[in-house]
Amino acid sequence: MLSYTLIGSVVGGTIAGIASLSQFNQSLAFVRIIAALFMVLLAFYVGRWWNGLLKVEALGQSLWKRISPLANKLLPLKHSSHAIPFGFLWGWLPCGLVYSVLTWAAVSGSALGGGATMLAFGLGTLPAMLLVGTSATKLKSLQNSLIFRNIAAVSILVYGLYTGYESVMIFSAN
Repeated sequence: MLSYTLIGSVVGGTIAGIASLSQFNQSLAFVRIIAALFMVLLAFYVGRWWNGLLKVEALGQSLWKRISPLANKLLPLKHSSHAIPFGFLWGWLPCGLVYSVLTWAAVSGSALGGGATMLAFGLGTLPAMLLVGTSATKLKSLQNSLIFRNIAAVSILVYGLYTGYESVMIFSAN
């Protein structure tokens, strides 16, 4: 969650700074369109209709190749104090879901908003991560459930399309 919050703050602050310096408020609307596109890609991935998000995820592999040796040096965790640096490094593992949420951090309008967005994402995924170890079999069957996947995918798709529509309306209003 620390690494998610850090990157969310950097991305949110950078995009907000660029929008402010350029005095082009529509630039945030453009970034929202990109965020909506990522939500659509995420919906396709969750529904297993198209795996294009994996291509975006592959872009992070070069960074992960540099970070993973540092994380591997901490394994096995010899002391509980190693868990925090290991978790921080593990947060940089390439993940299309993280990249999708990072686009939302980008349009948050500030470093604080971007950090809060990614922290909320980390906190939201925490229960699932904790349950993975104890309920892996049940979660696997739920994940493989066609009904569950399709409901989740359609929900994400509708939200992504709505966000895209609202962002396009910002451009047409000006």
